[in-house]
Amino acid sequence: MSNNNSVKVLFAVYHDTNSNGRCQQMLHCAERLGNSILVSYRPVETWELKPETKVVVTGDGKRRYGKFILDSIKAIKKEKPDIIIIHDNYCAILIPYIYMLNPRPYIVYDSSELYIDKKFSNDKKAYLIQMAENRFLHKADFIISANAERAELMRRFFHLKKLPYVFENIRKIDDVPDMEECERKFGEYLSTGDFLILYAGGVSENRMTYELIRAAKRLGKGYRLLLAGYKEERENQLYEDAMCTTDDNNVFYLGFLKRSELRYLFGKIGVSVSMFRQTTLNNINCASGKFYESLFEGCPVLTGTNPPLKRICNQYGIGVSTEDFESGIKVLKENHETYRINVRKYIKNLNIEKSIDMLADKIRESYKAFYGLGGGDKP
Repeated sequence: MSNNNSVKVLFAVYHDTNSNGRCQQMLHCAERLGNSILVSYRPVETWELKPETKVVVTGDGKRRYGKFILDSIKAIKKEKPDIIIIHDNYCAILIPYIYMLNPRPYIVYDSSELYIDKKFSNDKKAYLIQMAENRFLHKADFIISANAERAELMRRFFHLKKLPYVFENIRKIDDVPDMEECERKFGEYLSTGDFLILYAGGVSENRMTYELIRAAKRLGKGYRLLLAGYKEERENQLYEDAMCTTDDNNVFYLGFLKRSELRYLFGKIGVSVSMFRQTTLNNINCASGKFYESLFEGCPVLTGTNPPLKRICNQYGIGVSTEDFESGIKVLKENHETYRINVRKYIKNLNIEKSIDMLADKIRESYKAFYGLGGGDKP
């Protein structure tokens, strides 16, 4: 699909696009739509843009929300884009400003988080940001959700006329691992012949890490759990308490790993874990990028029972969805080759570039219909 060079697209995002895969995909979508401008507080350092794509760095490269909003408004005023893509509730406050412009740009709103039931009583800024989304999201012209379950919740909560377009958090790690370095770093954890379980979501009570540790401890000999990601200092005591449930030394914390290292481990282990404590709608309806990253490396998954992950596991047989982690791991071990075969079949039908193309086509179609355009002329 070729670019329509008469269309100018501005993408405003208050996230670090160097580490946020969804934001990278949305920018690639913008580049398919036309000449693009990225507005973010961090310069692009770890991935490639098209040479003609402009980058506007807000707040002198620092994460300063007020400055981000002001610099975004300045960029919109200067660039006069035809389409503005804004990401999550941080950017919702831009919608009323965009509406004041004449002619105003076409507004695309990408929602990857769902905080409609979260209480922000102790954080006034977070509360105001969410109130802006509650008040203004329905004014966007094209709304995107991260999965079908979230789309239906958003339609009802925000009183939307149309169901949001579903663009899932499908991620694949392209970083190439240094095999010699990885073998040296992880060899001692992988060479025992145990059934290997990897949780790459950090150590957190909210992520149900401690229940998983206890399950691995009960399984004991023949099973080994590897934990990767951030562990906040306040989690240390909970971690130590969980680790002391038995004397079996079969749980290991690897710390924060590079994406290339995660890719290496996903290709070596028996099962990857993706789960969230089901306390908020955002958690209940979450399907994280790491879920897909492990599948692309051929690794079956153990998940909690939140609807998106349960639906995919049950429909395609690529993993086990359960709150009984101990029995789930046993089932995955006993039927491991069957699950691996199902994973290979499933990922054959996952095409990230095609998904981005389809999203760009749908936005272009909707943009033209909105302005009554028969071709690619500006409104």
